[in-house]
Amino acid sequence: MHDYLTPAIDMHAHPPYDHSLLEPMLASARSAGIRRIILNALGYSAMIEYPSAEEVERGNALVCDLIARHPGFVFGLVYVNPNLSETLPMLDAGLNTLGMLGIKLWVSCRDDHGRLDPIFPVLDFAAERDVPVLIHAFYRTGGNLPGELSPSDVADLAERFPKTKIVMAHLGGQWVQGVRTIKPYRNVWSDISGSRAYLGSIERAVKELGAPRVLFGTDAFIRNPAAMLAKVAGAELSTPDKRRIIWDNSAELFFGGK
Repeated sequence: MHDYLTPAIDMHAHPPYDHSLLEPMLASARSAGIRRIILNALGYSAMIEYPSAEEVERGNALVCDLIARHPGFVFGLVYVNPNLSETLPMLDAGLNTLGMLGIKLWVSCRDDHGRLDPIFPVLDFAAERDVPVLIHAFYRTGGNLPGELSPSDVADLAERFPKTKIVMAHLGGQWVQGVRTIKPYRNVWSDISGSRAYLGSIERAVKELGAPRVLFGTDAFIRNPAAMLAKVAGAELSTPDKRRIIWDNSAELFFGGK
């Protein structure tokens, strides 16, 4: 393994729904050189597009339990379904828990009429608490899921909420268009988690956004941490830029530079 690939911060990972695989997944991350992993649970039992309050709370409780069991290694994001009336109390309680560093939004971001109004209080809350919001966003071939955001939505939100720190997940799916869409908005970063190692994807992200706005994430348990690190190793970038992506940027955004 290249020396510059470790230590790494994985800022986008999920606990597996087969809970017998929790510890093996964390061990795999450690063996790949990841020294801090930030988990978000998209529910407790399955990926449910519009989960109940109980499902959300149990998923967040699982992350909190893993933080307590692996201090200094596991951290978390508070996952919410913004359409639930319990969302702001959940965020308040979650972010008062040691090791919870920000907020996660998945595909429950629209109301029954397709409007984004449910997530506006979440983004205001994040700005008040000065914590990042990781937002799943895709330009999905064949059309997005009903509550799923696109990079264009992220750009609109960044303009509406300029004091909120937003991380667009997965380079926006269609990565050329995705990173170009968010380029003008300095309050938006993108992670490189998930997907295959498409030739030139990370280089394009750095070209459009600059290395300080690109974050390393794996999308584990869905993806293998070592394979995601290999995407960075194979990119035609300088070693300092690779280190920024692997560690420095997430250290600054989530840990105050520590």
